[in-house]
Amino acid sequence: MLDKKTMEGDNTKGMLAAVTLVYAGLSIYLYNTYGVKIMNDSPRYLTYAENLSGGIYFDPLNFWYISYVFFVAFVKLFAESNTYIILAQYILGYVSVLALFGATKRLTENVSIAFLAAMIFTLFPDNLMWNSYVLTEGFYSSMICVALYFLVTAWKNPTKFNYSILVLILLIVFFSKPTSPALFIALAFPVIWRWLRNPPLRGIKLTSLLVAGVLFLFLANKMISSHRVMLIYENGDIIFAMHEFPTHPHHDWMTIDIPDDLYKPPVDKPLLQQMASFVISNPGYFMKLFFGKVVMYISHIRTYWSWPHNLLMIAFLWPCYFFCFRVMKRKLLSESMIFSAIVYCSMHTIVVGMTWADWDGRFFVPMLPVIVLIGSLGIADFFKMNANPSST
Repeated sequence: MLDKKTMEGDNTKGMLAAVTLVYAGLSIYLYNTYGVKIMNDSPRYLTYAENLSGGIYFDPLNFWYISYVFFVAFVKLFAESNTYIILAQYILGYVSVLALFGATKRLTENVSIAFLAAMIFTLFPDNLMWNSYVLTEGFYSSMICVALYFLVTAWKNPTKFNYSILVLILLIVFFSKPTSPALFIALAFPVIWRWLRNPPLRGIKLTSLLVAGVLFLFLANKMISSHRVMLIYENGDIIFAMHEFPTHPHHDWMTIDIPDDLYKPPVDKPLLQQMASFVISNPGYFMKLFFGKVVMYISHIRTYWSWPHNLLMIAFLWPCYFFCFRVMKRKLLSESMIFSAIVYCSMHTIVVGMTWADWDGRFFVPMLPVIVLIGSLGIADFFKMNANPSST
């Protein structure tokens, strides 16, 4: 007669096998459908990776994607064809699914919930397809899953080795995309909140936080200084560069009217200063622009996508939102975890609202691992699948 541990082990192997088969089948289908996609941003990653053969150097725009550039350069050591970059991204994507499975299992101590999270993440529309693109989104999302696994591992088993691996993974994540500091801010927020609530030396703490905030703004300005944010502001674009397509059938849906008295700040100032000046001087106009992008981003639908595509997005994503709220309402995770998740998703949303929403929905991809993990716990609770209370 099999004992409980043996049965759980067999169950885990069976579920991992099922996840593997689904991932492999879907990846083959997606690769055959999309092949190797070279987009507008792809050449700058490829060029930067090629130029690194002469040594590491600072590129104002691409340096904040250098983890992905290193990934591309590493693959190029073995083969020149871009096809191998895509194959490597699908392999890393499989690792990320296993990582999400492992993170959920360790967090909840329930293999069924882990299986649910892995399957939702794998089958989510417009997710794994980014592995066919020479862009950072697929890589970044995969590394977020890996980071979640090592975060849970270090929390459950706080050894020096686990923390060392976690620090390495977080460094890779940090240099994957300009929005990657969102993860660090999310992790730091609960710690800083508890630190500030402790009365001793509160003045010194607030001063330290202020200095850290100024340094963060300086870094943020460096990270976005090469982006065309003001061009988007001044042309009323909800979707990036929509003003360049005035005859597009959905132009009026993706832009807002520009007031005649629109204030435009001097272009010789730091970008963050220009943005702040613009927001303060055009509050009503900016709020329309901001919330237009936020709605577009959070809903993850577009008027120019087909209605079956939009319905599929709604069918997958919006229930996940509902079950995430259920987790928060029922406090199925610790306050710190919920706080971190809210900050992480809020930071990505605010960045899009402050800059631009993209045409194809790829900016949303980094939020999926967190939404799916928490949403899966909410689904499990709804259907009375027990998680270990001490773990969550």
